[in-house]
Amino acid sequence: MKRGWWLLMIVFLFAFSGCLSSDSVFTREAPDASQNDISVSINHFGITGTADPVNGVVPINPGVDDGSFTVSWDVSSNVSVYHIELFVSKDGSIGDEAISFFAQNCGVSPICGQTGVVECRFTTDNQISCGDNIGANLTDFLDQLPQELFIVMRTLSSLFSLTFEYETVKVQLQ
Repeated sequence: MKRGWWLLMIVFLFAFSGCLSSDSVFTREAPDASQNDISVSINHFGITGTADPVNGVVPINPGVDDGSFTVSWDVSSNVSVYHIELFVSKDGSIGDEAISFFAQNCGVSPICGQTGVVECRFTTDNQISCGDNIGANLTDFLDQLPQELFIVMRTLSSLFSLTFEYETVKVQLQ
């Protein structure tokens, strides 16, 4: 019986040894990297405050029109869905001190396509928010009022993308 088992294994190995020849090895060429470039570029990022800008600084006053201000943008994207985030920053960067107060997936959203407009508020209790987002409380972040800061818009090609683009607008929270 052992001899039959070994004989069967030898026949099996010879029968299938041709399957591993170099002619039948599966290879695939690397895809063209230019076809996989995913990008979202910001064409415009603007903020309409509670009054006209002064020396390029947009005022946002909670005592005027309940602190309402408008954020608008226009992007070029080669993806159907992209992600946008808004931050408040002291230096115009998105570092550890920047505070996120709005996030939205755009593209196929009824709220925003390649262009978007969202109504925001800065309240007397230092709460900043846009749309239905919860927003953030800036009390611990603010040194004083009025204070000049930056609102930063960051776009990503997806929620977990490592590549992003951002633009800033200088504002004065009053």
